[in-house]
Amino acid sequence: MQPGLVISFEGITGAGKSSALQSLRSDLVALGYSVVVKEDLLHFRGRDIGKDIKAVLDKHRRGDPYFRMGHPIVETLLICAKRAYESEMKLRPALLRGGIVLADRDRDTVCALQLVSLQATLSMDATAIVDWVWNVDRVGTPDPDLTFYFDCPVETAVNRACNRDGKTARQDDYDFNRSAATAFEVSLAVSGRGQVIRIDSDQQSAADAFQQVRRNVHGYLKQRLEP
Repeated sequence: MQPGLVISFEGITGAGKSSALQSLRSDLVALGYSVVVKEDLLHFRGRDIGKDIKAVLDKHRRGDPYFRMGHPIVETLLICAKRAYESEMKLRPALLRGGIVLADRDRDTVCALQLVSLQATLSMDATAIVDWVWNVDRVGTPDPDLTFYFDCPVETAVNRACNRDGKTARQDDYDFNRSAATAFEVSLAVSGRGQVIRIDSDQQSAADAFQQVRRNVHGYLKQRLEP
């Protein structure tokens, strides 16, 4: 049996990744592939231990949308623990069956968002911090084989997300996502990782962005099946 595949969708809030993921899911299912979607951590609705860990994060973040509890090392380890549980219960079994996992915000998001907080605590440079988070997380979760990074100006992405959610953008939303966009670049440059493909989600429509994703995924799957 052909081993499974993890495709991750990364980018700051409002960059357009979730819409492309859902379109790709429908496309792959129609072609007969077994597809599992890993939800964005911010919207996790799992059960049991995963739900309990998410509840701890929710309880102590005091309404902060980015899980900042004031204890960035603890936050990072809790997030990695939640991801490890979800992987053990849902993702690894799917991969062993040859399924395709579509990850809405994956390890790069953990690295990018936590780097913003960890830099104020750890006396390490950004690359060293991201390497630490990357290696802690990979103990419990599978590496992404293919990553799509949705590249979009911060102001455009934040305004798009706030309009979608019916919220008013705060200065902190812009500031945090500017820092996160910079941090994403550090994570995307981690050595030994799978392929990264950038999607310009500002200069093309959502439909065109999806078609770019679709072409690359179909090409990747065809390449994997070649002897």
